[in-house]
Amino acid sequence: MRKKEQVWSFDFIIGFILFIVILFVGIKMVINLVPSEDYDNLYRQTSQLSSSLVSSGHPVDWNASSVIIPGIADNNRINSTKLNRFDNLNYGKGKVLLHTTNEYIFYFKNKTSIINYSKCVRGYNISTNNNCEPDFTNVSVSNLVKFERLVILNSTLVSMVVYSWN
Repeated sequence: MRKKEQVWSFDFIIGFILFIVILFVGIKMVINLVPSEDYDNLYRQTSQLSSSLVSSGHPVDWNASSVIIPGIADNNRINSTKLNRFDNLNYGKGKVLLHTTNEYIFYFKNKTSIINYSKCVRGYNISTNNNCEPDFTNVSVSNLVKFERLVILNSTLVSMVVYSWN
């Protein structure tokens, strides 16, 4: 009877190395799926910021000297007077009043394009292209969050898009 020799140790080593590599890649993927604490804080602040913007603000008939929380809408209808008052607020003061430490912008868009409602983008001084779309290429961004809220602007249902980043 002849015995056939097998190189089982070589097969075992190759299989073990493949198993370790797949295990390492799987663990790395699971770790990357868990958002960082910075991202969680950014998400919470952006949610709060977008909620504040679509509110009436505090006090309800606020102005630059009485504002505690600036809101630009009444019953989800954009109030052009409040929007103009918001535009006249200093960006730094607006960040403090909106309780955010992150940079932010917001704009209005319909189904097809961004609406240039006296200006394209409000908030952080960011450049825009010919279609009023914000250009993030010259902005340092670690984490970016986007919120969209449905609002009524001039009797038309539109989206208010809020971006916030750190």
